[in-house]
Formats: sequence, structure tokens, C-alpha cells
Amino acid sequence: MNLPAALPDRRLSLITLLLVGLGIIMVYASSTYRATLGDATEFSLAARQTQRALVGLVVLGVAAALPYRLSARLALYGLPVAMGLLLLTVLGGAGVLGRHGINRWVHIAGVVVQPVEMAKLCLALALPWWIDRHPEVCTRPREFFRMAAVPGLVVVLLALQPNFGSALALSLLTLSIFWLGGVSARFLSTLLAGGVMLCWLAYLHVNKVHERVDAWWSLLAHGRADGDYGYQSFQALSLIHI
Repeated sequence: MNLPAALPDRRLSLITLLLVGLGIIMVYASSTYRATLGDATEFSLAARQTQRALVGLVVLGVAAALPYRLSARLALYGLPVAMGLLLLTVLGGAGVLGRHGINRWVHIAGVVVQPVEMAKLCLALALPWWIDRHPEVCTRPREFFRMAAVPGLVVVLLALQPNFGSALALSLLTLSIFWLGGVSARFLSTLLAGGVMLCWLAYLHVNKVHERVDAWWSLLAHGRADGDYGYQSFQALSLIHI
């Protein structure tokens, strides 16, 4: 029996469009600072971001038309590749690109790839599929922590780059998927408590994390930050005040 094609979720589509639009507005707000330095016009970065957003929406439509299980299987094959590329950025070598001594990109066949973005996509597709195929991971500790070890390893590789912002974002993404997938609250509480402890240790012992958190707090409390870590936080807060 042929089933009717599923229609896109209107609420999810609307939220996606709103987030894309918000991102363009934030880029425009940041462009005004670049314009004062004479590096670009107010609209140049926003226009480029809009073009890329349109391309992304087209790719989103194509991806949404693919069968979910096919996308998940492709993600399962792509995840080891993404992890291998992340390891390459940590070890360094030919084709690895970086800035300020931090390697985050890999040059492959004329294309520059950021492995963390590939890892995010693969995990977002593969983890729900895995939970659906193996529901025992929601209630059995051994199966759950065996599954959680995969995104945990990705987070470790990101911390070794170091890319703590992406490590935190990926951790929140993973916890959200586990929560929506019905994983036991006891397991989630254990992961959350461990993550909070690791964040606190990073704040105490990693200078970069300490300086970034202090810059954010200084901007939030006093509207200014000392050092080189205040620009991104200032742009984010300026949009909130707008």
C-alpha cells in the first residue's frame, strides 16, 4: 500500500526560518562595526550571509525529501569520517588549516571542510535513528553509556583542538536528542552533573575558557570587557538590547 507523502511540519519550518532570519540580522549588526573600520559596507556581510542562507534552504529541501532511514545510514558512515578529520586537526599535518595556532579546518580536493559541522549533522541524524532501533539504550545503563561514548569522544576531540564553544554546543545538542528520545532522567542527570563539573574545571584551569567567561560576564554586568575576547559577546548582547 502506498502511503501519502508526509507534509513538512509547519511549526518546525517557521522556527527554522525565524532562526535563519535572526542570524542574518545578527550578521548585519556585526557588519556595522566592520563598516566603521572601513573593511566592508554595512550590507556586504549580510548580503553574503543571505545568499548562503538561500543555498542552505535549498539543500534543506532536498535533504527533507530523502527517506529518513537513508539519511541516518549515510550519517552513520559519515560519523567515523568526521571523527577522523577531527583527529587530524588535533594531530596536524598536510591539508590542516588553522588560525592563531588552532587547527579547525581540513583542505580536501580543493574544498575546505570544518569537521565539527560534519560531526554535528551526522550526530543529529544518527542518534535518533539509533535510539529508535535500540530502545533499550533509554533504560539500560551499559547500552546507554556505550552510545553516549561516541558523542563524548567527539567532544573530547573538540576540546583538544581546542574548540570549547563547539564542544559545549555539541554537548547541548546531544543532551537534547537524548531527552527527546526518552532516555532515563537518571542517565541525563548523570551526564549533566559530569558536564557541569568539567565546565567548572575548565574555567578554573584553562586560561582561554576563563577569559571568555569573564569577558561575557563583564559585558553582561558592566557593558564592557577587557582583553581580546569581548567582540562576539558584545555583538550578541547588542542584538538583545535592540
